[in-house]
Amino acid sequence: MFRTIKSSFLLLLSFCFVLLSCQKEYSTENGDINGGGTSGGTSVYTLVGSPSTCTSPFLNGNYTAGVAMTSANSVMLAADVTKIGTYTVSSGSANGVTFSGTGTFTTTGLQFITLTATGAPANAGTFNYTPGINGCSFPVIFNAPGGGGTSSGSAVFKFDGAPNACITAIVNGTFKAGIALDASNTVTINVTVTTAGTYTITTGTANGFSFSRSGTLALGPQTITLSGIGTPAAAGTNNFTPGTNGCSFAVTTLPAGTLTVDFLKATISGLVTRFNADTTATLNNQTAGPSELYLDGFLSSTANDELSIDFFNVTGLITTGTYGSFSLTNQNKFAEISYVDNAGVTYQHNPLTAGTTVTLTTLTATGATGTFSGTLNSFDPVTFTFGTGTKVITGGTFSVHF
Repeated sequence: MFRTIKSSFLLLLSFCFVLLSCQKEYSTENGDINGGGTSGGTSVYTLVGSPSTCTSPFLNGNYTAGVAMTSANSVMLAADVTKIGTYTVSSGSANGVTFSGTGTFTTTGLQFITLTATGAPANAGTFNYTPGINGCSFPVIFNAPGGGGTSSGSAVFKFDGAPNACITAIVNGTFKAGIALDASNTVTINVTVTTAGTYTITTGTANGFSFSRSGTLALGPQTITLSGIGTPAAAGTNNFTPGTNGCSFAVTTLPAGTLTVDFLKATISGLVTRFNADTTATLNNQTAGPSELYLDGFLSSTANDELSIDFFNVTGLITTGTYGSFSLTNQNKFAEISYVDNAGVTYQHNPLTAGTTVTLTTLTATGATGTFSGTLNSFDPVTFTFGTGTKVITGGTFSVHF
């Protein structure tokens, strides 16, 4: 893929970084403390959004008053790196919780750092955190204990993960403060049904919005898609519990006017990696086929690491659903994952192996979301031969705009 192929969204993002570069950079080599945060190390960088609100912070985990933080509670922040080296970043403590992280920047340009929360929140409410010296700030909404939803109908089922966090819950769509939810704002949750029948599920309302769904369930493992309704009142992360004694899932609301960063994210051979530099997303749909949806992104503007997903339907439209990989028995509708590591080695699916799975969760005129996983083999694009090297991809997600 060529870095000269960039969407209008990435051009806009690059323009924003040009503006941000005019702001004062800070070096982690100095030791001043401002706003409660601290930093150290040898790198030089600016948290994107400094010295005001962080640009598109990605908050993970559930936040409930009285419930201690775990490794699942973290925030991912964008950093514009001008000098490679080590970094140590910590926020001040608010409501009994602190965010901190350490690492090494190996390339310059747009990078992402993950800060993990520690402590136990004392109260419900919204609290702001400012990591680093002269860093940007992001809000965290701590929910009050309880506040579950309701369920009714003839079906008997259990939420996978109940009474704790929902297993493999997928939040779709973009949530922004002051913007009413639409059909793209959904959450898919797995349940195990022991008695088939009808169901009606609702969550409690938090931050001005909620989720619900009615329908019919068959026996066995099933997937329920809850639709969002309402208007988020403020930025932050809220927890929702669908049904009676259900599991819980978290939804992050972005600040009003936030520029949403497109991304392809996955754990590759045990390392969580985010590809959202030079992102490309194109859709060519034709009723009688062939149709193609192509997604592509780089680890950074200077790294070789690249991930792409290519959807094909030889005889019809690209639609939502699960796509297997190309094989001798699957040659009409499939999706292929390709990965290039920093050394330039290409990894692709070997058609003679079990392959990969890609699920296109949402597809609109403006963008797409989904999940992916599988095993890729080293591949020589010159000789068209597969090697013995492998890359195992798990927990893959993507969210892109056309």
